Amino acid sequence: MIANNRILAWWYGFISIALLILFGIKSYLVPLSHDEVATFYYYIQTAEFWPFFSHNDANNHVLNSLLAYFSERCFGIQAWALRLPQTMALACLLIVVWKMTTKFNSNLTKFLFWILIVGSCGLISLFSLCRGYGLSVCMFIAAAYGIQNFLINASTKAQLIKICFFLQLALAANVSMFFPILVLSGLILITGSLKKWNPWNYLLFFIHLMGLFYWYCFAQWLNNNGALYYGNGNSFWTTSVLSLINFLWPAAPFFVGLTCMLILFITGLILFFKSFKIFTQSMFWFVSFVLTVLCIFSAKFFFKINYPEDRTGIYLYLMLVMMFISGVNQMQSKVVKYGLLVLIILLIVPSWLHFKTQTHPWKLYETFPDRFYAYINKQTQCNSTLPVIGGHRVREFIWGHQNLKNKGALPHMYAPEQFEFISDWCIAYPQDSIESSPYYTIVDRDCKSGFYLYKRKIPLKRIPFLQMNSKLQLNASQEYFTLIDTVLNQTQQNALYAEWNMQFLKPLSPEKTWMVMELKDSLKQTVYYGRTPLSLVRSVFKMQENWSSNMVSPYKKQGFKEIILYLWNPQRSNLSIQINSLQIKKLVGPGSSLYSKAVLCQI
Repeated sequence: MIANNRILAWWYGFISIALLILFGIKSYLVPLSHDEVATFYYYIQTAEFWPFFSHNDANNHVLNSLLAYFSERCFGIQAWALRLPQTMALACLLIVVWKMTTKFNSNLTKFLFWILIVGSCGLISLFSLCRGYGLSVCMFIAAAYGIQNFLINASTKAQLIKICFFLQLALAANVSMFFPILVLSGLILITGSLKKWNPWNYLLFFIHLMGLFYWYCFAQWLNNNGALYYGNGNSFWTTSVLSLINFLWPAAPFFVGLTCMLILFITGLILFFKSFKIFTQSMFWFVSFVLTVLCIFSAKFFFKINYPEDRTGIYLYLMLVMMFISGVNQMQSKVVKYGLLVLIILLIVPSWLHFKTQTHPWKLYETFPDRFYAYINKQTQCNSTLPVIGGHRVREFIWGHQNLKNKGALPHMYAPEQFEFISDWCIAYPQDSIESSPYYTIVDRDCKSGFYLYKRKIPLKRIPFLQMNSKLQLNASQEYFTLIDTVLNQTQQNALYAEWNMQFLKPLSPEKTWMVMELKDSLKQTVYYGRTPLSLVRSVFKMQENWSSNMVSPYKKQGFKEIILYLWNPQRSNLSIQINSLQIKKLVGPGSSLYSKAVLCQI
């Protein structure tokens, strides 16, 4: 028996090291996605990640933002550095999973548990993202390990401290876990009361409840400000169940994931009723799963809170696994266990057949390679005119991070909803190639991400239109600095190109400073509003350093009669900048008023 355990330990250690290397390589190779860069831009770069004091968005996974902040300060802004906390969380998860299996009755049960946690391609791929979901999975499983021991001896104070600590960390990593953690906390309180807790345990649990209330207030703050926007819809089956299945087993046939979920639920249900006893793990996890689902429906019905969607509902899978494995652990039949093991392995394998180290498995976290940036930079280094880089609002932040790594060598991306034919270069989908073919040629195709790099065949003419007559020096801490505000004699429709050169009179770290272009019609109604975030171009602007960049506005059929260009300084930082030149030109040429009407995947 001891020899078998040693062999098992060696095998598990080998698999764990292989997974750490594999996902370490992936964290290094895959460029950051939009959500990851948004986390960096709003919370890590600014160090403003504390609840109620941060940018109001569900993107802020507080524990991840905190850990990534320290990692970024130590190792830089590279993707692997920002994802380092997730790599460490994967190592912790693998250790906790092993420790949990030491409590199981047979090696077959251990294999089942390993495969369900480590074998889910979607679940384990969360640990290659600079997001809080992987961390929350690790903390949830660590708390589940504590609950294993708690159900044996509910009076142990040290065990209660560990459970409450890991549950709090799970919420700090992913506030969408509030419902299951609330339910688990209630069941822990009931179990402890029935087993006659001492006063110290009640005091500890009261502190834990205060923590839950804190995270509840944070979730309500997000919800009241419209930040909990995921999970729209009135169908729990479509919004939560189907999306979760596709997320856990990406690229695998749908029936594979559905069958696996049904096996977990039905087997767990049968084993629960077969050995219905109070204080057992099987009963604990079955009741917690049912109550969590009831909480989700109640929140939707009474408070109009959206259903959990794909990764935000990952806890449903974890609770199913715990319900299933706690029942299987009490099962005596090896034949049934072998059957379940073989079946689940066969179901897990298809998603791993499509595993790639250079892309994420979900469309949600799409990205494009750094070589696009490098190619444009190389091709435009000798040009006297700065290129206009086109893309999309989701690709904009990815480009911004690549620009930061290259110290702002190129302008920020122009990011409309559709591919507009006013950019010199554009990163877009293959579907755009048909309508853009008269004006653009494809210079690179990335099969892994599915993006193409387009280059304009004939550059648009830049016709001088407006310019700043003399240098302008800004030394103040006001919110707005108007650079150009001109009312035109006649209504214009052309696409516009604005280019500027600035000199920073003192070092500047522009955490939230923007260059803004706004166009208004004759009724003073805004017909276009675009902005370039300076902190997605360079992390620090050095003293006496010149910086040239540009931005564009599209062709406006309804016309505009007023052009406003200004610096927006929402933090009211004390800026000291000299504007050396500022010009606005018309963009004229074939296709300048057109855009691609290709039907694209909505994100």
